[in-house]
Amino acid sequence: LVISLLPADAIGYRLRARAQFMALKLGAAVDDYGHAISRDPENGRLLMDRARALYLQARYQDALQDWNAAVLLSPSFRTEAKAYISYLEGKGVFGKKTK
Repeated sequence: LVISLLPADAIGYRLRARAQFMALKLGAAVDDYGHAISRDPENGRLLMDRARALYLQARYQDALQDWNAAVLLSPSFRTEAKAYISYLEGKGVFGKKTK
């Protein structure tokens, strides 16, 4: 309903994406986060949220791009992003495995 009333506003897509994420409809969540980001590209929280959905889809390179973009927009996301990235680096997802 919010999306039909305010199609140019990111909030409707963000709310629907969040609901999709909670229902584990990750593909739909990623799509809706993408729509929200296109309407509010300076919102690092949207990038972080989409990165989590991408992470759960094992789309690690895509998630890495969103984490990096979010940190560039707002350094306050650095700790949260680093936790995911460090975990994946430890698993060897991005190349060499750390001990």
